[in-house]
Amino acid sequence: HAAGIEDLLRKNEAKLDEAQKDLARMQEIVKQTSSVSKELTESQKEVARLKGIVKKIAEANKREINAMQNTVGAAYRKAGDFKKAEAALLAAAKTDPQDATTQYNLGALYQVDLKNNKKAKACYEKYLSLAPNGKEKAKGPILFQGNHGPVAYRNIRIEPLR
Repeated sequence: HAAGIEDLLRKNEAKLDEAQKDLARMQEIVKQTSSVSKELTESQKEVARLKGIVKKIAEANKREINAMQNTVGAAYRKAGDFKKAEAALLAAAKTDPQDATTQYNLGALYQVDLKNNKKAKACYEKYLSLAPNGKEKAKGPILFQGNHGPVAYRNIRIEPLR
């Protein structure tokens, strides 16, 4: 009977040794996993940083494209090709709907060259909403009698009543 117990003890010791080896392997895996987890966290931070850089580059490119489209529109307008000027300025407005200069340029094109006061008014209103302190900001009411202080005006036409 004692031989059976010794045999059982040897088998249990062998299982214990195997379990300790398994435990050591698991601890090593946990260590590696922890290291990988730290690397993953660092990688995620780097990805977030790079996304921020890409976003800034895209925004800068958007401004550059918008400026180029505005310049092309101005060139077509100067050359008298008002439809191409309109197309370039509309493309600029699509590139950056929040660009006040584009709205101002479109307003001038519609008002002066295409004689579309309805569209001009909409563009000028959008310009003023985007740049409330822009160059076309009203400096005060126009007074024809009384105080003749600084007045902002543009393209005033006086026509006889019919």
